[in-house]
Amino acid sequence: MLYCLLICSAVVVLDQISKLIVVNTIAEGTVIEVIKGVFNLTYVENKGAAFGMLSGHRWVFMIISAVAIVLIFLYLWKEAPESFVVKTCLAFVLGGGVGNMIDRTVRGSVVDFIDAAFVRYPQISTEGGFNISLEPFPIFNVADCFITVGCVSLVVYLLFVELPKEARAERERKAKAGAENNLTNAENVAESEADEQ
Repeated sequence: MLYCLLICSAVVVLDQISKLIVVNTIAEGTVIEVIKGVFNLTYVENKGAAFGMLSGHRWVFMIISAVAIVLIFLYLWKEAPESFVVKTCLAFVLGGGVGNMIDRTVRGSVVDFIDAAFVRYPQISTEGGFNISLEPFPIFNVADCFITVGCVSLVVYLLFVELPKEARAERERKAKAGAENNLTNAENVAESEADEQ
């Protein structure tokens, strides 16, 4: 648990320091081109969830975030997972959640500034007919990065490491049980034959 708290604290500190630097050095709405067409620093205040989704629903996200933070903390504390990967991923998500929760509580909105200008995502519109356009990726922050990396890494680890490991262990258990049954059957047959003689 101490490891998880240290990682979580490091994520929160890194997130809050990066936001503090942005707030104190960049005017809101300003775009600073770092690598032309690739990466910008763009300071915006986000009143929605991660990546600006469903803006204007602050209390909903505060409740959802608070519940998620408490559940992850309780899981880490009570279950104490042995896997280093699981602990690290959950600590990333927890730290990112706490970082954004601090913003929502103190500022009323989340400071976003990482603008991946080269990334586009498909946006579907049904106004005036069915249209698909490529829109700029929403601006995000350090906490969002850790939440995303933590969630994606956890899913990949569970799907491609833990599940195959459990399936392999189950196959081995079944094979062992089958071998024991065969041995028992062979012993019973041998005893029967001995009795007949």
